[in-house]
Amino acid sequence: SLPPSLPPSLPCSHVLSTQAQVVKYHLPVFMDRSNAIEGQGINLTVGAAPTSFFICNWYRGSDSQEKLIVTVYLPPLSGYVFGPAYTRRETPGPNCSLQIENLNQDDSGTYTLTHSGDFFFLSLSASGLLPKPNMSLVQLFRENMDLVHLKCDTTVKFANISWLQNGKPLRSCSRIQLSNNKQTLTIQPVLRRDAGAYQCHISNLFSARRSDTTIISVICEYPLPGTMSAMFLTQPSNGRLNCKASSFPEAEYCWFHNGKEFSKSPEILLKDIQSGTYTCQVGLAGSPNYSKFPLPVLWFLPLCNLLVIIICLLPAENLPKPNVIVKPTNFLMEFQPVWLYCNTTIIQEVSWFKDNILLGKGYDFTDFNRSLHVASVSPDNTGQYWCQVSNGITVVKSYPVFLSVIYGPGEPIISPVDVCNEEHTNIILSCKADAFPQPQYAWYRDGVWLDDGRRLFIQNFSEKNSGYYSCRATNPKSMMTGETTLEVDMIDFLPKPNVTAKPSNAIEELHPVHFFCNAPNDLMITWFKDRELYTNESHLLDNNKTLLIPSVTKNDTGGYQCQITNHTSTRISDIFNFNVVYGPDTPAIEPTQRYYNEHTKVLLTCKADSFPQPRYVWFHNGKKIDTGPKLFLEDFVEDKTGSYICQAGNDLLQKKRNSSSLEIYLEKSE
Repeated sequence: SLPPSLPPSLPCSHVLSTQAQVVKYHLPVFMDRSNAIEGQGINLTVGAAPTSFFICNWYRGSDSQEKLIVTVYLPPLSGYVFGPAYTRRETPGPNCSLQIENLNQDDSGTYTLTHSGDFFFLSLSASGLLPKPNMSLVQLFRENMDLVHLKCDTTVKFANISWLQNGKPLRSCSRIQLSNNKQTLTIQPVLRRDAGAYQCHISNLFSARRSDTTIISVICEYPLPGTMSAMFLTQPSNGRLNCKASSFPEAEYCWFHNGKEFSKSPEILLKDIQSGTYTCQVGLAGSPNYSKFPLPVLWFLPLCNLLVIIICLLPAENLPKPNVIVKPTNFLMEFQPVWLYCNTTIIQEVSWFKDNILLGKGYDFTDFNRSLHVASVSPDNTGQYWCQVSNGITVVKSYPVFLSVIYGPGEPIISPVDVCNEEHTNIILSCKADAFPQPQYAWYRDGVWLDDGRRLFIQNFSEKNSGYYSCRATNPKSMMTGETTLEVDMIDFLPKPNVTAKPSNAIEELHPVHFFCNAPNDLMITWFKDRELYTNESHLLDNNKTLLIPSVTKNDTGGYQCQITNHTSTRISDIFNFNVVYGPDTPAIEPTQRYYNEHTKVLLTCKADSFPQPRYVWFHNGKKIDTGPKLFLEDFVEDKTGSYICQAGNDLLQKKRNSSSLEIYLEKSE
């Protein structure tokens, strides 16, 4: 339904509701987004250029003068005049559009646009926007001694609350607990890695807000170290080198170049750097404990009270090219371990590649990624490897090394698999086995060597060539072997059998019949009926050469075949069609309707089951009137009423059967 403020005569084709409860009416006024978010902007536009108007007015609410935001003059006029409801955040645009910046709760409501007396309405709701949450104040904490309680103060009851540390989601664990519907964050005990910026984040279906940042500072209570071997320096970015130390209170910094002090800032510009050794000295304010230790580093590690940070800067053109050392060798047996070492003094960033693919998860890296270890190599580890190093300024690749994994052979495969050949033909056998390096092949028949190579050629095949052929594959490096054997035999061609029957191929039902398979002796014989295996073994005699059916029925009608088989070939006979002579059964007349209207057409049909097909004769009141399975009475009148009988006859068996009498009459008229 329309809001009460809309005139009932205005059309409204649909309503669109979003999570921010923005409602649009299908009128010539639109918003450039479907939801209104506090603090952001929104643009209200007219769907088409108002060519027939000269003035348009925007109101916040009804079209009263005190609610007027702005009056816009359209061409040929120009300009605009702000009204009492103008808040300095509204800007008129082309074609009567209106831009509202920095939305707040007071902007919710109905907006009215008039064009020379025509009204258009747009409802803008900013309900559901969340107030900004507050964070409790935090004091300093001592590492491993204090616990931290942070509370997210909000008046919203059903908001989702989450926590952020340094802008990233904070996960709870046994030491970091959330309670009170996640409003309270407890860290016990606090550690140095807990130091940082904390915020709470609340959200609902309509908006989300974050609190201001609260800083947790952790005071370390460890004694000052004597000589520092830890190394920390962030990678240079934006043309600068930054020296950062994790300490509280704030540390003091001093840069040295080749032992001479040149800056007390934690940051130095690259343009001011010359070749040489750079040392960043870090100490606590007012502390006499300072030390220097030259190390070629470019990383960051938080320590307490004192950090010595050193960089040995090399110009890009002088960065040495690394090389890869493989132990024990580049040629490895399958399942053997291997170590690859990237021989470089640069440890800021070392990466490994195999066949142009960066290696990462699943590989064992040690010594600042300079060492790559594979505990048990497989064929998949074969390939080209190299390492890549970077000092944060330039990147250098090593020359590639190639790892070869010696494996196999597996069981060779001989093709073709089934080999039964005619006499005097030529045979080619092929053998293949998976291995590296490529295996050497040898052929044997019944254990006697024949030839070497992947292929074996058997010319003018005969019975003497039959036997068991073996292919043996040998790895020339590992001397491991694999072998496969295949039987090769000569086809013993069989004559085609044929089927005969006694007494004949057509006999009367309930009489016996013998089927004979005419074929050589000592062969396996199988019978089929209608191309399906004949399974009644009690009917099979004389080593299956004879099939006896002692009392045939009409279901035994069909096509019979016998199949003969030896150890190399199979032959099957042609189909022998057998018929059972039977019937006729008692014929039936259809339809059985008894009354017909005068002068109608009547069609009677006679059916009887029989082989061969029966001969039909029709009788009317005992008098023969027609033959055939159908009787057609074209004009049914009084003299065609009476008894109708259908007679079915089997001429082969000299048998006849009559149907029941069908009495049909004229339909009596009322």
